[in-house]
Amino acid sequence: EETTEFFLSECTLSEAEYTKMLMTYPQCLGMSIDNRLRPAIDFFRDDIGAYKWKWIVVRYPQIFRNANVLRPGGHFMYEKLNLEQWADLGQIASKYPPVFWLSEQTIAPKLEFLQQALKLSTDELRDILVTYPQLLGLSLDDNLRPTVEFLMSNNGADLTVSQLSYFVSYQPALLAYSLEKRIKPRMERMREANIRLEYSTPVIMSYTDKKFDRWLEQQTATWSIS
Repeated sequence: EETTEFFLSECTLSEAEYTKMLMTYPQCLGMSIDNRLRPAIDFFRDDIGAYKWKWIVVRYPQIFRNANVLRPGGHFMYEKLNLEQWADLGQIASKYPPVFWLSEQTIAPKLEFLQQALKLSTDELRDILVTYPQLLGLSLDDNLRPTVEFLMSNNGADLTVSQLSYFVSYQPALLAYSLEKRIKPRMERMREANIRLEYSTPVIMSYTDKKFDRWLEQQTATWSIS
């Protein structure tokens, strides 16, 4: 079949990769090669040089359904983040491809919130999102805003804007961890031990539960700051 030949020969997918893609999204078999399949692959592989383009094809075959919005989405991100080169879009794509088919109405409020709430420069915002574009896939009202507010509230981590900006710049994934299941429980245990987040390693929320337990035990055995 023409579509199979396209993926295996022109795109050089392995049979295992092709099979996995079809199991995830069999609808691509009925799509136009010239209007959907090839334009989507050309965008990721050639236009922005995403080095993981085959992984994108296999893991996110929804790119074909959204082929017509990929380039507009790329231009929007390029301009909004003041990117210096198209290769930056390749980095973003290799980490979180769905950002290219999220609507401008979905992305723009998140960019505005992050920049205003954390007092970020355009360059700082760009660096954070090139490093961890998954933030743009989070809900503004259910994830980003509540987490930021908790981390800066007196009843939360009580960080200043500059402190939180540093933490997020150092590890953008901080804002992606579950507020209820990870951040709040760990902050409660740290408060009980009189340990403030601002004096802790900025990657503390990325620790596994076992590593966090071990870290907390070491801190309480040596020093604490109230």
